[in-house]
Amino acid sequence: MDWLDSHSGSVQAIATLVLVALTGYYAWVTRGLVRETRTIMLASARATLQARMDRSSEMMIGNLGLFESLDEAESSDTD
Repeated sequence: MDWLDSHSGSVQAIATLVLVALTGYYAWVTRGLVRETRTIMLASARATLQARMDRSSEMMIGNLGLFESLDEAESSDTD
Protein backbone atom coordinates (compact mmCIF):
# COMPACT_ATOMS: atom_id res chain seq x y z
CA MET A 1 0.00 0.00 0.00
CA ASP A 2 2.94 2.31 0.59
CA TRP A 3 4.00 1.92 -3.03
CA LEU A 4 0.58 3.08 -4.24
CA ASP A 5 0.68 6.08 -1.91
CA SER A 6 4.09 7.14 -3.14
CA HIS A 7 3.26 6.62 -6.84
CA SER A 8 -0.35 7.81 -6.87
CA GLY A 9 0.41 10.67 -9.28
CA SER A 10 1.94 8.29 -11.81
CA VAL A 11 -0.96 5.87 -11.49
CA GLN A 12 -3.44 8.70 -12.05
CA ALA A 13 -1.52 9.89 -15.12
CA ILE A 14 -1.46 6.40 -16.62
CA ALA A 15 -5.17 5.91 -15.86
CA THR A 16 -5.93 9.24 -17.53
CA LEU A 17 -3.96 8.27 -20.64
CA VAL A 18 -5.76 4.94 -20.82
CA LEU A 19 -9.14 6.67 -20.56
CA VAL A 20 -8.17 9.21 -23.24
CA ALA A 21 -7.08 6.39 -25.56
CA LEU A 22 -10.31 4.48 -24.86
CA THR A 23 -12.40 7.57 -25.53
CA GLY A 24 -10.54 8.16 -28.80
CA TYR A 25 -11.16 4.59 -29.88
CA TYR A 26 -14.88 4.86 -29.11
CA ALA A 27 -15.07 8.15 -31.03
CA TRP A 28 -13.37 6.52 -34.04
CA VAL A 29 -15.72 3.52 -33.97
CA THR A 30 -18.77 5.75 -33.56
CA ARG A 31 -17.68 7.88 -36.53
CA GLY A 32 -17.54 4.74 -38.68
CA LEU A 33 -20.98 3.64 -37.51
CA VAL A 34 -22.43 7.06 -38.29
CA ARG A 35 -20.93 6.96 -41.79
CA GLU A 36 -22.31 3.47 -42.36
CA THR A 37 -25.75 4.41 -41.03
CA ARG A 38 -25.85 7.48 -43.26
CA THR A 39 -24.96 5.38 -46.31
CA ILE A 40 -27.67 2.85 -45.49
CA MET A 41 -30.28 5.54 -44.95
CA LEU A 42 -29.43 7.26 -48.24
CA ALA A 43 -29.65 3.95 -50.10
CA SER A 44 -33.00 3.21 -48.46
CA ALA A 45 -34.34 6.64 -49.42
CA ARG A 46 -33.21 6.15 -53.02
CA ALA A 47 -34.82 2.70 -53.14
CA THR A 48 -38.09 4.03 -51.72
CA LEU A 49 -38.14 6.90 -54.21
CA GLN A 50 -37.38 4.52 -57.08
CA ALA A 51 -40.19 2.19 -55.98
CA ARG A 52 -42.63 5.10 -55.89
CA MET A 53 -41.54 6.27 -59.33
CA ASP A 54 -41.90 2.73 -60.68
CA ARG A 55 -45.41 2.49 -59.22
CA SER A 56 -46.49 5.82 -60.72
CA SER A 57 -45.04 4.76 -64.09
CA GLU A 58 -47.02 1.51 -63.92
CA MET A 59 -50.19 3.47 -63.20
CA MET A 60 -49.54 5.85 -66.10
CA ILE A 61 -48.77 3.02 -68.54
CA GLY A 62 -51.76 0.98 -67.37
CA ASN A 63 -54.17 3.87 -67.79
CA LEU A 64 -53.05 6.14 -70.64
CA GLY A 65 -55.92 8.58 -70.07
CA LEU A 66 -54.63 9.26 -66.56
CA PHE A 67 -51.44 10.86 -67.84
CA GLU A 68 -53.30 13.00 -70.36
CA SER A 69 -55.79 14.13 -67.71
CA LEU A 70 -53.00 15.81 -65.77
CA ASP A 71 -53.01 18.65 -68.31
CA GLU A 72 -56.73 19.34 -68.03
CA ALA A 73 -57.52 22.68 -66.42
CA GLU A 74 -60.91 21.57 -65.04
CA SER A 75 -59.46 18.70 -63.00
CA SER A 76 -60.28 18.68 -59.30
CA ASP A 77 -58.22 17.50 -56.37
CA THR A 78 -60.22 14.28 -56.10
CA ASP A 79 -59.18 13.17 -59.58
